[in-house]
Amino acid sequence: MILPESLPVERRAPFKWKSANPIGALRFLLSNRTLAGLSLATFFGQLAHVVLPSVFVLYATYRYGWDTGTVGATLALVGLCGMIVQGAAIGPIVQRLGERDALFLGLICGALGFVIFGAAPTGQLFWIGIPVMALWAFPAPRPRR
Repeated sequence: MILPESLPVERRAPFKWKSANPIGALRFLLSNRTLAGLSLATFFGQLAHVVLPSVFVLYATYRYGWDTGTVGATLALVGLCGMIVQGAAIGPIVQRLGERDALFLGLICGALGFVIFGAAPTGQLFWIGIPVMALWAFPAPRPRR
């Protein structure tokens, strides 16, 4: 066994094939209006998150004329800002603002980051959006400690 089960035996739910059904999981998500809305918002947020790095090289090369070195340095800056936010900023900001306000701050920063990325006429202005976009990590689910 690579990773042992963390729940004690008395708290484990019995396995049922019916609950392992992906259609059943989708049915569960659609069973509640709020849960369905949150699921849809999470889907679109993740779609936007995945599309961004997928098309970035093409976009930056076309729009700003960047070479592979500049694109690589920019992606490294994205990673560095993400590490700083996730490793050092989320905890204190959630403690200070509370979970709900931190979530809204993260969503606003994500939207603002996309606006900066899309509207930046120069690469230097695009770079201003990177730390703003890194704050989009606030709404991501985190385990409680």
